[in-house]
Amino acid sequence: MNKKAAAGEAAKSMGVSTRSVETAINVRRNAAEEVIDAIDSGEITVHAASKLIENVPDKEKQKEPGGIGARLRRADSATRGTRSPSFGSLRLFIS
Repeated sequence: MNKKAAAGEAAKSMGVSTRSVETAINVRRNAAEEVIDAIDSGEITVHAASKLIENVPDKEKQKEPGGIGARLRRADSATRGTRSPSFGSLRLFIS
């Protein structure tokens, strides 16, 4: 099964769009561990983290002191209410 089809199957089983699954996978692969922890704890959304890594692709810069919290709050305030799968539900599909 190709990646697009696998993402489609995962999306269908979780009741979200294929794009939401692809976004979550991209975030999991490209975000600093602190960003992943913030998603897992419910502090930010997957979508907000996606916006952060678009703007700050360097994982080390994502976790600079004082930088990540402000960046995440700005990104998250713009995206609250969007529906994205949690990483917990995607762990079966991400290797």
